[in-house]
Amino acid sequence: MSTLDVEKDAREVHAGSGIVQSFTEVFEDRSGHLLDEPQMIAQVIFPETVGSLFGFLELDADEKPIIGMSVNLAKTSKVGPEHVKFRSKQ
Repeated sequence: MSTLDVEKDAREVHAGSGIVQSFTEVFEDRSGHLLDEPQMIAQVIFPETVGSLFGFLELDADEKPIIGMSVNLAKTSKVGPEHVKFRSKQ
């Protein structure tokens, strides 16, 4: 087993190179409270990286999520795992 060294192994990731690896629709928030509307959560990988990110997947009303679809990591003004968002590159 090898350990990743943040100083040596870190590299910049292109925010527009995300690929949906998996997705699911959720009906509750992280505390178990019902949401007003279901939300789509996606697991996204980036080429030549180790691991993946989870975040909200924002789609147009007529768009359906697809494994393998290209997404952009969206900029947000807030920090934290509950604020990670991806947008399709449709």
